[in-house]
Amino acid sequence: MLNIHQQVKAKEDLINIWRYSYGEHGELQADKYYDKLIVGMDTIRDNPNIGVSCDHIHKGCSSSDGLLKNP
Repeated sequence: MLNIHQQVKAKEDLINIWRYSYGEHGELQADKYYDKLIVGMDTIRDNPNIGVSCDHIHKGCSSSDGLLKNP
């Protein structure tokens, strides 16, 4: 399993995504979006070789279900 370290900016982005979603769609939907993002990050952490190569974007980068993973 990979160790994932969320940068401060990434944590701020997650908070801002939740706040925006809350303002536009309410608490229940904001929580769903947030939970889906966390599950996606956990999936990448637990399965680092999933996805399709996106070396044309950045060497070692891959994509799965719209999520980009950078080495």
